[in-house]
Amino acid sequence: MHALTADRRRFKNVGNINVVHALERSFHIYMTHHFTPGLPADNNVTENVIKQLNKKLRLMEGFQSLESAERYVRLLVGCYRFKRFTDSCRSNGKSPLELAGLDLQGRDWLTFLLHR
Repeated sequence: MHALTADRRRFKNVGNINVVHALERSFHIYMTHHFTPGLPADNNVTENVIKQLNKKLRLMEGFQSLESAERYVRLLVGCYRFKRFTDSCRSNGKSPLELAGLDLQGRDWLTFLLHR
């Protein structure tokens, strides 16, 4: 019991947050998507990347080196850039690179990455 009491004193102010003050201080961050044309209001893309990385980490039990992790992330991003959106009414079934104006006629993502 004594150890728990000591820990309570050590973390005295942790978790005591003035929510209204925090919202006022960071309001511009939470509302960025309203002020930036084309920026989505959600972070689904980021969450998907994290999900893919978590799958890979579970299967491989991590990466051998920072270099192998960087290579995997580059492949993941390259694949994503070619994947056509199927759930967005604004994309018309185009991939992120096509939405950016790149003509992908006859190209696949792996060949494109290898010849860059």
